[in-house]
Amino acid sequence: MRAEAQPLILELDSALSRATAAWRNSTMRRLMDLFLVDAASYTDDQVQVFDDIICRLIEKVDRRTLIELASRLAEINNAPVNVVRTLARHADVQVAGPLLEKSSVLTDADLAEIADKDRRDPAVLSMIAGRPQQLGAAVTDVLIRRGNTALARRILDRPDAVISEAGFARMVTSVGTDKEFASAIAKREDLPAELRPWLDVALAG
Repeated sequence: MRAEAQPLILELDSALSRATAAWRNSTMRRLMDLFLVDAASYTDDQVQVFDDIICRLIEKVDRRTLIELASRLAEINNAPVNVVRTLARHADVQVAGPLLEKSSVLTDADLAEIADKDRRDPAVLSMIAGRPQQLGAAVTDVLIRRGNTALARRILDRPDAVISEAGFARMVTSVGTDKEFASAIAKREDLPAELRPWLDVALAG
């Protein structure tokens, strides 16, 4: 927590302890309006203050407000990091979804961790696979391991998606008799040469 935010945080904690739900939701919306009106001009320290305060409010507001918050932050390049990371890990996909789909604040490490959660909703994997930002190998490895053939095809169809040798190997060994899948893998210029013979067999079968 930034030192300059401490008095405000203490005051906020005191207010939250006795505030109504309506007040908490309204305060979150006003705070977001204040941040978004001039977000691009804020310094890192100023954004951190917003981060500290909004994180305090996240646990105190209703689902509708969280969904609105996530949607409004999704395309903000300097959105408060801890707020984005918290909401992107929310169990409710309608809260997490906008950030998983669009937020440039989330790192490959964040996305790989989120995609690898137990009993993860397949919709979450699909959202991550469709992000406009480049997908790193740490992310595609998890998506390929946790997803199905359709998800793997989405990754293969993205030239900017980085696929590791282990990721390619996993896909190649799961081809079976699916020639379309084998052909999609074979089209990748970054396919390791040693895996091509396996695909040749699948395509010739």
